[in-house]
Amino acid sequence: TFSPDDYTTRAAVMTMLYRMNGSPESGAADIFSDVPFGEWYTNAVIWGANAGIVSGNGDGTFAPDKAVTREELVKMIVGYAEYEGEALSERDITGFADTSAVSDWAVPFMQKAYGSGIISGYPEDNTIRPQGTATRAELAQIIYNSQQVN
Repeated sequence: TFSPDDYTTRAAVMTMLYRMNGSPESGAADIFSDVPFGEWYTNAVIWGANAGIVSGNGDGTFAPDKAVTREELVKMIVGYAEYEGEALSERDITGFADTSAVSDWAVPFMQKAYGSGIISGYPEDNTIRPQGTATRAELAQIIYNSQQVN
């Protein structure tokens, strides 16, 4: 089953983007201490880090099994779009009720995702829920939206 309301992990997002890009050579690099060689996501995470699509947690880890937050997902999707050469428009996100919950590092990515139509927020309460976990259904919609840019 698809299980649309289940959360998505950071490793799963990178693996999807990696496969969308044709599963290119990732290069041999020991980038994150918690991404061992030989796992189903290893090449994807290494490729994503080398391509500038994803970064770790600032402590040398990636947390592959952690549920991806919406702002982390947006960073990965925007990073992938820019890697693919997409020119993304920016739009101010201060009109959302929970803008203050967006991490400082995530603001430019959220502005690009919102400005380019990759995300639209939740109209029922005017939020973008940056710290919320991204469901599988949301991931599918965000990837679909990102493919409609330009």
